[in-house]
Amino acid sequence: MSLPFHLIFVQLEDKFYLTVPQHIYTPSVTIQTKIARSQYCPHIRESFNQTLIANPILRRIKYYHLACIKDSNLLYFHRSLLAITDWFHACAALERLVTVIADVKFNLAKSKTMAKLLIIVISLFTCVSFLHDSIHRYLIDDDEEQRTWHMVHFTPSIGICNSFINIFHSIVPFRLKLMSAMSTSVLVQKDVYQLRNKTRIWNI
Repeated sequence: MSLPFHLIFVQLEDKFYLTVPQHIYTPSVTIQTKIARSQYCPHIRESFNQTLIANPILRRIKYYHLACIKDSNLLYFHRSLLAITDWFHACAALERLVTVIADVKFNLAKSKTMAKLLIIVISLFTCVSFLHDSIHRYLIDDDEEQRTWHMVHFTPSIGICNSFINIFHSIVPFRLKLMSAMSTSVLVQKDVYQLRNKTRIWNI
C-alpha cells in the first residue's frame, strides 16, 4: 500500500531535485516528469557566501529568502504561485461571463481597474493563506553528510488546516472556471437562438 505524498525529490549523485509537486494526492496515478535546472535544490553553501554561512543558524535563516529573489527560476514558492495562477484563470473566466451578460454595456475601463485590484488582493490573500507553511518549516544541519535539510512539521490541527487550504485553492477556482464556462456557453446559445427568431420574423 502506497503512502500519500505531495513532493517527490530525486537525488542524482550528490544533487537533489524537486521533480513533482503534488498539492492534492491522487492515488494510483502514473507520473512522468523531466528534471530541469529550475527543479534543482541547491545546498546552502551554493547560495550564500562564507561570511553568511559562518553565522549561527538562527541568524542566517533570516537571509534564506534572498536566494529565491536572486534566482527566480527556483521552485521554492511553487505552492503559492500555482494557487495564484489558478485564481487568475478563474477571474479571467468570470470576466468573460460578465462580458457576455453586460454585452454592449460592458465597461472596459472599470474592468481594467478591477483587474488591477484583484491582482493585488488575490496575491496577498494566497500568500497569507500559505504563511503557516513557512512558519512551520525548519532547517537541520547534517554534519555527517555535510548538508542542511529542509523539514516541515505540522501539528494535527495545522495539518487539517493545511489540507483544507490546499483543497480550497484547488477546488474553488476550478468550480468557478467550470461554472463560468457553462454559463457563458448557455448565454451565447440563448443570444444566438433569439437572434435567429428575430431574423425569421423580419423575413416574414
